[in-house]
Amino acid sequence: MNKIKPIVLLIILPAILFGQVSYYSYDKLSFLKNEHAELLSKPMYNSHMDNYDVTFYRLDLSAGNTSAYIEGNVTINATVQKSDLDTFVVELYYEYMVDSVLINNTKCNHLIYDNEIKVGITPSLVTGTAFSAQIFYHGENPPELQEYAVGITHNSGYAVTYTLSEPFFSKYWFPCKQVLEDKADSVYVFITTDSTLKAGSNGRLTAVVPVGGGKVRYEWKSRHPITYYLISVCIADYVEYNIYAKPDGPEDSILIQNYVYDSAYLEAHKEDIDITRDIIELYSSLYGPYPFKDEKYGHCLAPMGGGMEHQTMTTLSSLDFTLVAHELAHQWFGDYVTCGTWQDIWINEGFATYSEILSQEHIYGEFPSAYYNSYFNYALLNCQDGSVYIPDDDFAIDYSDGSQLIGLVMRIFDRPLSYVKGAMLLHMIRFELQDDGLFYLSLREYLEEHRDSFATGLDFKSTLESTSGKDFTDFFNQWYFGEGYPVYNITWKQEQDTLVINSVQTTTSEATPLFKTPVEYRIYSAGSDTVLRLLQEQNNQVFKIIIPKTVDSIEVNKGNDILARIESVNFSTVINKRNYGSSELSISRIAFDDYLELEFACTKSEKIIILSDITGRVISQNTTGDKSVNIYTGNLTSGIYIIEVISGNERIVKKMIKR
Repeated sequence: MNKIKPIVLLIILPAILFGQVSYYSYDKLSFLKNEHAELLSKPMYNSHMDNYDVTFYRLDLSAGNTSAYIEGNVTINATVQKSDLDTFVVELYYEYMVDSVLINNTKCNHLIYDNEIKVGITPSLVTGTAFSAQIFYHGENPPELQEYAVGITHNSGYAVTYTLSEPFFSKYWFPCKQVLEDKADSVYVFITTDSTLKAGSNGRLTAVVPVGGGKVRYEWKSRHPITYYLISVCIADYVEYNIYAKPDGPEDSILIQNYVYDSAYLEAHKEDIDITRDIIELYSSLYGPYPFKDEKYGHCLAPMGGGMEHQTMTTLSSLDFTLVAHELAHQWFGDYVTCGTWQDIWINEGFATYSEILSQEHIYGEFPSAYYNSYFNYALLNCQDGSVYIPDDDFAIDYSDGSQLIGLVMRIFDRPLSYVKGAMLLHMIRFELQDDGLFYLSLREYLEEHRDSFATGLDFKSTLESTSGKDFTDFFNQWYFGEGYPVYNITWKQEQDTLVINSVQTTTSEATPLFKTPVEYRIYSAGSDTVLRLLQEQNNQVFKIIIPKTVDSIEVNKGNDILARIESVNFSTVINKRNYGSSELSISRIAFDDYLELEFACTKSEKIIILSDITGRVISQNTTGDKSVNIYTGNLTSGIYIIEVISGNERIVKKMIKR
């Protein structure tokens, strides 16, 4: 779902549309209202649901576009696992009237309690047995819940009934098992409605069947794995407009099926719809083939805030380019591979948000600096604490209080952390790799490893490390599990051909006192510039770099490639409060091969010997009072190194080459 997902609707609802609204300005608090918190119930976890694995949902429902009333039945096919099943439990909001429950076509007694339907099974179904449960029900949710969509306006004047279920709210419109890891292998959604209306849903529309009385049944079938919250319905007096994407050439064809309000709206927004073709072809090249190409991709317009990535048919409030790009990216990141826990929502939302940036970069031909920087500056203001990963403490609450549940939903879909900083993490990973081919390969490998299933942030880390050969432990500890971001105060000076930079890093959160991260320095000298990436591994660190030309100025993190605030970059004749003056130390002999061998012409009480590479990264630091010293360097590669000897206020710097 797009960056304002916390405002999602929880149930099937009618909404009258009056005037257009931008999803950027939508108030994400407008539908989660604490005064109605008592109507919301905690996420279910009943151990009986662990005892079966859902293989198939079949929804056969009747609904219109001016009422929240629904009736019909839902069939759940499943397989018994772990131990024999003597109690079948499924979730459904208690306001619905359950007419009957059938297990393997046999009517069974059922009990409705605490938004659960409980069915005793005698004799028990043994482990490994496939079974079918069919629930017949009817009703509607309270008006207090229905009103959450009222007031979202459009200028077309149409009534729309639509569903939104993420994260815990599928049970407000159909019986289901709300467990992320339990994807159904397939889903059928049959909707009976007025013959003047269209009903959009998941998969491919296989039939529109007249059923009499001015009604038709739309039969949608999807044969791809799907998690509960991605099942959806939209009903309205839609106009249909279809185009095709061809990511692999003329012979390849992906249906893009669009249900829009009317012909005038279509005419005004046809170009906005058509660009979906470009985005799906782009993502197919970056991320791998569109996962549901044998079925379709599509849009259903609805008066909601932003969009929701219902599998194969996104529900959208508008056809804004970045909104379309965001929700389409979810078909890979969120649908094809779903987050394994809500704590790891980053692998849905951070990836889709960064895809907004990538879509502009590739379709329009250059990195969208202004758009990216708007996110960057937003993160600086709003991400000074809190982690992208949602910590255990936020889930260790008794959510019988609906207002606490509202707080949890808002935390999951926290725009600064889950969306914006989440996108920054991917950009910083791209910066760390310094290889776009490797970056996109890591994304494709991750999708391939977890296709049609689910994953966590650490699963992505594992793929990233195996693909790139780099260790991202510090990165994830700092940026994913850690809080805040670094703040830099930098001073510099030039001593003959050596640029000395003192970088002092503080952080915005005590929870993460240090970010070990490379920082890009742009050195301007004599009308040219040189870019250096310096890895800061201490809060207060000095770098020494050989720069033969006079340095005029330094710019730090110019491209905002890491999330950081640069408070100051100042020229100073004093670095780190140390001024060594002229050196009277003399070295009588230096050898540099498998050992760095130093002999001094005179004895000093104590000498500090610092060995650095050409970027200023300190390799070793030794303190000795001896007249000679041997330091093992056999593990160093060939290249230029800097040897610095300090004694009191005396200092010698030598540039040496290791062959």
